[in-house]
Amino acid sequence: MRWILIAIFIVFTGVIEAADDSRVAVPDVGAQGKAKKVITSLFDDLIKDAKTPAQRISLAERMFAEARISTDSSSSIRYMMFLAAREHAIAALNHEVALRIVAETAKRFRIDELKERAAVLEAIGRSPKSDAAKLLGVVTNHIESAISEENFHVASQLSRTGVALSRRTRDVNLQKKQLTLSNDIRRIQQMHARLATAFHVIDEEPDDPLANKVIGEYACFVRGDWATGLPSLAKSNDARLNSIAKAEVAGPESADQQAEIGKMWADYAKREKGMIRSNIQQRAARWYRLALPRLDGLARKTVEVRLKELNEIAAVTVRPSAVSRLEIEVLIDGHDELHLTRKTLWWVSKGDAKPGLHRGTPQPTTVNGKAWQPKWRKAGARGADRTEPLAINLKKLDFRIKVISITNKRGQTGIAKRSPIKLRHEKEKLVVSIPDPQGGSMWYRFMLY
Repeated sequence: MRWILIAIFIVFTGVIEAADDSRVAVPDVGAQGKAKKVITSLFDDLIKDAKTPAQRISLAERMFAEARISTDSSSSIRYMMFLAAREHAIAALNHEVALRIVAETAKRFRIDELKERAAVLEAIGRSPKSDAAKLLGVVTNHIESAISEENFHVASQLSRTGVALSRRTRDVNLQKKQLTLSNDIRRIQQMHARLATAFHVIDEEPDDPLANKVIGEYACFVRGDWATGLPSLAKSNDARLNSIAKAEVAGPESADQQAEIGKMWADYAKREKGMIRSNIQQRAARWYRLALPRLDGLARKTVEVRLKELNEIAAVTVRPSAVSRLEIEVLIDGHDELHLTRKTLWWVSKGDAKPGLHRGTPQPTTVNGKAWQPKWRKAGARGADRTEPLAINLKKLDFRIKVISITNKRGQTGIAKRSPIKLRHEKEKLVVSIPDPQGGSMWYRFMLY
């Protein structure tokens, strides 16, 4: 009887969209309000009887199950059923069930899953009856995920929850860890905020020392992308960084040279704190491990002691986790295409100027704030060609596109009049086609979401 009533409600209110296999938009406020009234009336007795945590979680599981089996995949009924189930799981202080509901909701509706997860953990964490120590571990894992996705707003929100929970545990070590993590987020966010300006500077001055320092530090110390960051650090205005980076880029082969680079990174790490210090120390450990098999005597014993100390430090780098949106910035002059699978992306030039290769100095494509210098298969700045792929990890391919800017120079605002960008879905692949038949090169910045 319950689902007959729901079906009748959907027919008469017209709140269902055309069903398909992709995620759908969250229903508007009006549709949510109508659906909430229907759900409340259908579950009225069960809601009134749900007094204990066990009863509330039982109700949450029941609503969750009915929302999953509904064939009305895009209806406001289903969305509000998920939402009501989540609220009852939160009331029961059961984060496992609440987070499971969020994950399922994210499969069917276009919500920011990480943001919703943070809201769940914050709500449960506010209750003095929640298990602070157990919840803290879950919050910490989510903080690291937020940092990995460079979602600093959510990372900060989660960090506040983590700090509050650590105080409730009365464990001094846990409190220090959360405060350190909070400081890490602020530091990394500040470093990230400087990247756009730094990339803009090197467009005009590729060897600018300060801009290269900003780019190199973030690539190496935060993302752990040493191959990309070291050449920039070798141009930096920090004498110590410059010296170490140049030693690395030179490709030392002897064990003594490799051990010396390890020592230089270990010494440099002492000037840093938190996650960045840990990541630099892990770089030192890498060079010590390379040198160790070919060392003997006192040199070997010294490296063994240092390596043992460093191996106890776990690096937490911002490595690309599965992402649900991409922000691309690229210099275009003529018809080009960006091809994406769930694991890689690459440029295809349709015969005009190749992306980034037509203003003298090669211009990188920026992918979510990270500079990528494509490697083309053929020589020359023009002609039909494709790049080697860039490794990436996408949650989905059913993207929509939003043009942020089309300008003469990188970093400017405004959208110049150009032919529209088109999305083409192929089997297990998405193609972003940029026709650009108008004359002159332009910086395109757009978001896939």
